[in-house]
Amino acid sequence: KDGSLTAEAFIAARVIPCPPEIFRQLLERELTLRMRRFTDPSSPSVANRIKSADIVISSRIPSHIGRYEVVKLIAEGGFGTVYEARDPNLDRKVAIKTPRLDKPLEEKARGEFEREARLICRMEHPNILPVYDFGTTEDDRPYLVVKLVKSDTVAGRIASRDLSFFAATTIVASIARALHYAHGMGVVHRDVKPSNILLDETGHPWLTDFGLGLESPGTHLSYDTSGTPLYWSPEQAEGKSHLVDGRSDIFSLGTVLYQAITYIQPFAAETVPGIVKRILHADVRPPRQINDRIPKKLEEICLRAMRRNPVERYSTAEDMADDLDAVPTYLPKPIDTANVELPPETQELVETLAINTHEIWAARRLSEGWIVGARRDDNK
Repeated sequence: KDGSLTAEAFIAARVIPCPPEIFRQLLERELTLRMRRFTDPSSPSVANRIKSADIVISSRIPSHIGRYEVVKLIAEGGFGTVYEARDPNLDRKVAIKTPRLDKPLEEKARGEFEREARLICRMEHPNILPVYDFGTTEDDRPYLVVKLVKSDTVAGRIASRDLSFFAATTIVASIARALHYAHGMGVVHRDVKPSNILLDETGHPWLTDFGLGLESPGTHLSYDTSGTPLYWSPEQAEGKSHLVDGRSDIFSLGTVLYQAITYIQPFAAETVPGIVKRILHADVRPPRQINDRIPKKLEEICLRAMRRNPVERYSTAEDMADDLDAVPTYLPKPIDTANVELPPETQELVETLAINTHEIWAARRLSEGWIVGARRDDNK
């Protein structure tokens, strides 16, 4: 009544993104603590009010979407919702993306889903998240069924500061090749960012969310502000979609690489106009000034991808991937004791000592910023 923020609005403003399950737990805990201050928490009225948080959330989760059995809510944003579901026909788990149920469905949202389905169904690449199905529910709401990747995102790895230079280089090179493939199909992603790069249990990266994908660049309106401001290319920041092409995705991927190796967002500002100003006018701080252990070659690749003038960037994402593959890396060869004639006890001791010594050595080298991989032939 006095215009103050609701609990939902407060958490949404302070925790971005705020998964609904975490919000539900926070709300339940808050209700419990508040009730204890004024009332006996064991009373039926208090228990009912505490359960209301569960009722509000569960009432928004459908039991089925099409033929798919909804298991749980994975994530919810301002535009859409993602559920984990089960396909009864193939007995496999999938992810289902659909417009938010608590908001009216606009034709623009329907068009976004139909376009994303059309774009991705045309593409088959080992690093592009595949679409399994597309349809509409009984109440005429579109949904998109994709591969379920349950592990992590590059955004999560950056937030936990859990990316080696080797991992960052390998992931970005894979996504660069996925983008090159998409560009060859006439599609510009326009929203390349850490949260749109999923990592499965093996660390394999998947590029997702082609909802803003642009076909036939140069044929659309001259002013457009789609995408995520922190990862806009300069031409996107100016709203000039007629200038947006594959090199815009390369700029965004360069920004992802910068953040992955420095853990710093190069264009962070408190407002969107502030972000735009930094993208268009501020000089990017060289990564090696932040961490001098970053390989010089990796810094050069990152800064080239982030050149303000599209002509000065990589002409193709594949060129960027090839350069990333050439960054010197090192993977020690395991010690082979197969042909050494030693008593079993001694051989086991030697192998254990070798493994422990290597792990200590490797941990120290990684802490110093060394890159591990199979490219370098220096095994000293």
